[in-house]
Amino acid sequence: MKVQVLLSCMNQQDCSIVERTNIQTDAVVVNQCNNDSITEYDFINKNSQKCHVKFINTTEKGLSRSRNMAIVNATGDYCLICDDDENLDDNYAATILKGFEDNPQYDIIAFKLDFSELTFSDKEYNVNYLNAGRLASVQMAFKNNELIRSTPFNIKMGSGTGNGCGEENKFVLDCLKKGARIKYVPSYIAYVATGSSLWFKGYTEKYWVDRGWIAKMLYGKFWGAIYLIYQILCRVRKLDKKNSVLNILKWMVRGFKQDR
Repeated sequence: MKVQVLLSCMNQQDCSIVERTNIQTDAVVVNQCNNDSITEYDFINKNSQKCHVKFINTTEKGLSRSRNMAIVNATGDYCLICDDDENLDDNYAATILKGFEDNPQYDIIAFKLDFSELTFSDKEYNVNYLNAGRLASVQMAFKNNELIRSTPFNIKMGSGTGNGCGEENKFVLDCLKKGARIKYVPSYIAYVATGSSLWFKGYTEKYWVDRGWIAKMLYGKFWGAIYLIYQILCRVRKLDKKNSVLNILKWMVRGFKQDR
């Protein structure tokens, strides 16, 4: 059984990102840039094993489009979603294989990262509709099966769309709706650098308008409205101490009503 890394990046001038990311397995790299081309090559990893890289340059834009293109081109038995700000652990492939060997009934397993912007549990748990929002896409490895391949990332959401984030949560929820079993396993696979976000520019009016639209996209009108109420009552004041709760509510409701 083989692990394959699916790496999304932008404006790379060569293939050196494969080495910088410490990829030690087969990989599909999708590089969004100003040309369309495909390069394939082999390299020898640290364990003297031959690995194959498919490096796709594409003029398509948007992180969700990049993820979908990588999945369409995936050939591994298990695939790990990856970004260009990661440094993979030397043993990530063995960790992923063990995760699925110990949990063969699961379609997706989320692993632990060294990432200062998120907090990770030290205990295993099953992922459901209530806690799906905890997961980041770069934690996730999945079985390369028909269920996953038929559940694309939503191209209206995510970095590069102008609509904020939420694409990874939408992906997880859509997989759950199709019957996928998802688990979190607290085994370390990668370090993620902290850097500037391509979509988050602070708690601005646009941020909260986008959050209203994202709530409807994730949960539908009824549960999305319940989610907005929860956000207003429990989370908004902790996140944004600059804008008034009334203004934030107005902005979120405006976004909730939008069709994009």
